[in-house]
Amino acid sequence: MHSDIGRAHHPDQLVLSALLQDTDSPVAFLTESGKVQRCNPAFAELLGMTTERAESSDLTDLLPAPVAAERIAIIRRTLAQGKPIGVDGLFRGRLMRWTIRPVEAEEGGSPAVLVTCSRLGDRSAGGAAIEIVRASHEDPGGLASLTDREREVLGLIGLGLSTTDIAERLYRSAKTIEGHRVSLGVKLGVQNRVQLARIAIRAGLSPLSTAEVELKPDHRPVG
Repeated sequence: MHSDIGRAHHPDQLVLSALLQDTDSPVAFLTESGKVQRCNPAFAELLGMTTERAESSDLTDLLPAPVAAERIAIIRRTLAQGKPIGVDGLFRGRLMRWTIRPVEAEEGGSPAVLVTCSRLGDRSAGGAAIEIVRASHEDPGGLASLTDREREVLGLIGLGLSTTDIAERLYRSAKTIEGHRVSLGVKLGVQNRVQLARIAIRAGLSPLSTAEVELKPDHRPVG
């Protein structure tokens, strides 16, 4: 017998409605094989698709193969242990925690888990102590196209540093850093440093929150 500690009992219609409709956090019910049974609009938006399309997909359709395989393995371990597991890692280019909880299956139904997603830093480590693992495989999203230097520059932009400050820190010319900044804007499809800073913060490249960033005077468009 598995312990019921941390186990999410199969929700009734009211609780299900609250989870899927009344929260801004991405929430989904997934099967043991990673198929999305139900999800709320926030989860679908995170995936960049409609709720209807998300609910007809599974993790192997949505994520790079190594990432999907690892998440499915953790889902199965969660079900086997009967206890929740938190998974930290990049998901669609955002540093997030997936809290995966086993759900009581309805009679004749398949095992499933409840997944809630939160950006690291937005919340505590999940209230009651649960096992936390760091993903070995991540989904960098648009960050996959960046060079190591561009990631470094993006992280420093996320700290609110000006082009001059970044150039001094990296021992490069301001012209070189400006070139990286323009390239970042093109690759990530954004228009200015504020947007670049937000991407850096969401990806965990900066320890600050968006509200804490005060961009220095050179907050010109990236292009």
